[in-house]
Amino acid sequence: MILLSAGSGLIAVGAALAVPAALHKYRPLWRRASRWSAILGMLACAAAAAIQWSGLQRPPVFSVPESLLLLAPALVLGYLFIEGLSKSREGGVVILLASAGAALLAAVTVASSGPLCPAPPPPELDSPWLPAYAVTAFLALGLLGAAGLQAAAFLVVEHASPARGERAGRGAFWAVCLGLPPLIWSLLISAVWAQGARGSLWDWTNREVWTLVLALLLAVYICVRHIGYWPERRGAWLLAASVVAWAIALACAPAVSF
Repeated sequence: MILLSAGSGLIAVGAALAVPAALHKYRPLWRRASRWSAILGMLACAAAAAIQWSGLQRPPVFSVPESLLLLAPALVLGYLFIEGLSKSREGGVVILLASAGAALLAAVTVASSGPLCPAPPPPELDSPWLPAYAVTAFLALGLLGAAGLQAAAFLVVEHASPARGERAGRGAFWAVCLGLPPLIWSLLISAVWAQGARGSLWDWTNREVWTLVLALLLAVYICVRHIGYWPERRGAWLLAASVVAWAIALACAPAVSF
């Protein structure tokens, strides 16, 4: 609880500092302060998730509130990748605020659930594939959530500053390129896992369907942007719209949907 609250606060401070980092004339100082605040908050949230994982003796992926423990640091990681690869901080405020909100909601959930007690998964879900699924699925959702929010930031700043808009669009593209492979890996892992648990690789559950829809939307985005040479703005609208599929995939991601 304390780690999550501290992590949420540090990430929120990083979000606040991202505004002068993008606008103020002393930008290098604000950038470093925002970046390190976000990094410290991400590490605090990751430590809280590891403690919860150890206390429950399983990954915290059996409900959406539990899953926010993994999503919060993954969103920050997505923003740090975007900032490092494209030097774009335009989406920093909204991405970091989303991460801080996820961490705060997870902290409230942890506080209301009482002392941690070991809660092993049901026999049908007790599999060595569970940790691999948890890591790949929520790493992907964090990176792709950051990409969608970065695309929304591109749509806002493009008219005011084409140069900043170009950086924002490039950052969103790189985040998709980084997030799509682990999303596909999570699909493959869950298929192998499901084969052992229920004797079928694919059953058209909500989790499978919406993860596939999200993967296909992002594959189309990469193709039309990199191969079809769509205008950046049109591709950004497609990527921003994919946030709807992302939110549904997040709601269906907990492992109990197997």
